[in-house]
Amino acid sequence: MKKSYLLIGSVGFILLSYLGSLLLNYSFYEVTKWIATALTIGAIILSGALASGDRMRSNYATNQERTKRNIFTGWNLLVVAIPFYLVMMYIELF
Repeated sequence: MKKSYLLIGSVGFILLSYLGSLLLNYSFYEVTKWIATALTIGAIILSGALASGDRMRSNYATNQERTKRNIFTGWNLLVVAIPFYLVMMYIELF
C-alpha cells in the first residue's frame, strides 16, 4: 500500500475524530494522544524492537518473509501515527 494513502487515511481519521469531539463533547487532544500512543506501541510490537537481538536473528533466519512483513507493517503504523503527532505538537505549541 502506498504511504500517501496511509497519510490521507490518517488525516481523514483525525478530521473524523475532531468532528466527533465537537458532537460528543470529549477532549480531542486526549483522543489524539491515545491513538498516537496505540499506533506507536503497535509498531514497536510488530517490528520486534522489544525482542533481544538473538531472538530477532533467530526469527529472521527461520522465516524471513514474515519478519520483513512485520517490519514493513510496523513502519506503516508509524507513518499513520505521524499526523497524530503533528496535531498534538500543534495543539501544544499554539
